[in-house]
Amino acid sequence: MFTIYIDDSGTGDNQTVAIASGLIVPTSRIKDLDSEWALLLKREKFGDFHAAQCAYGSYKTEYVGWKTKKVNRVFHCVRHIAKKYGAHAYSFAIRKEEYDEFVTEELRETGGERHFTWAIRHLITAIDKSTDELSVLAPVEFVFDWMDEGSPGRREIGIVMEQADSIRPGRYKGHYSFRHRQELPGLQCVDLLAWACYRYAVFAYDSTPLTELAEKSFWDFENFNDGKWMYAVVQKKEDLERWVKAELADPRSQERRRQWLANHST
Repeated sequence: MFTIYIDDSGTGDNQTVAIASGLIVPTSRIKDLDSEWALLLKREKFGDFHAAQCAYGSYKTEYVGWKTKKVNRVFHCVRHIAKKYGAHAYSFAIRKEEYDEFVTEELRETGGERHFTWAIRHLITAIDKSTDELSVLAPVEFVFDWMDEGSPGRREIGIVMEQADSIRPGRYKGHYSFRHRQELPGLQCVDLLAWACYRYAVFAYDSTPLTELAEKSFWDFENFNDGKWMYAVVQKKEDLERWVKAELADPRSQERRRQWLANHST
């Protein structure tokens, strides 16, 4: 049994990149992860971890006044715990203006309007392949960082999971939830993963310089286990265009979209 913690980044209107990241943790190891996390909080004397706020010492957060040495130490410890207990990690990034240019209304009608929904859909596909390779027969549990009930993002994730369940019945329905990051160490670990991959994606797309902490965090994940632990995609423009053309031309994809609209029309 595996639990997959999922976080997103870049959802703000002023951000040019959207990203979804997932950390796969064997459910049998969550208790040990939680115990080691509790020791970290006690030793470093903070309540919960939020990568962006901690990295920049955001105003009115508990990280204000932290010395660089402590920030680096805490980031190192969080990365260590994520790698120690996570079986695999995945991340998918999309440049928003390229998504808007190539993804047609036909695809958005069934696939969702939001950029990060595309990233989550591809993340789920990659996780599916990974858990198949790990011979996971029982349904896995997906835990998403909190989104308010009734919010557009939560509704679209529900659609992604429902569509995935229509292809693999019983694997997704009833096997996902939304939880507050502060409650679960696994979500705090994937928060750092998402932040590091987001910062790298912005660098790759826009040549925005990486801070030393962001660069170290990304490559620490990327190089772990000889580069076999994390699969991080920064979607290229030509690959996105090719994917859109293939989806629109594939009769099976056309039929799935037609069936979905027929069954869910109001």
